[in-house]
Amino acid sequence: MTLNFSFQALALLAARSTSDSSQALVWILVAGVGIAVVVGGLVLANRAAHKRRTSSHAGLFAGLCQHHKLDRSSRNLLKSLGQAHRVRYAARVFLDPSLYEPKQLPPALRARKDEILALRQQLFLMAEAKDTPLQGHA
Repeated sequence: MTLNFSFQALALLAARSTSDSSQALVWILVAGVGIAVVVGGLVLANRAAHKRRTSSHAGLFAGLCQHHKLDRSSRNLLKSLGQAHRVRYAARVFLDPSLYEPKQLPPALRARKDEILALRQQLFLMAEAKDTPLQGHA
């Protein structure tokens, strides 16, 4: 009878450990799927944010400002300059030096004329047209 009881106890332990291990396996699988979903969501969100930063008009303006190492004040001034001239895209101020002409500045920006001219100099590397090597060699 003790031998029979031992086999019954062993059978119960084996059944219990099998159910415990299968339950643990299910929880590990559920946790793995949860982690995969979270990591996948983070990867997709990061890709979308990168695309938004690099493939948009605002992203282009921000990238150009970063490339030219402009501080926040200069960035805001360029945005104001673009808005004052009603350009469709803010990055347009990096293409058209005529937007910086003092005579074409709206009254709200005339007080910041020196800053605007310094930005034009910085962005377009416009040297004074005094004695440049290319003058007179036409």
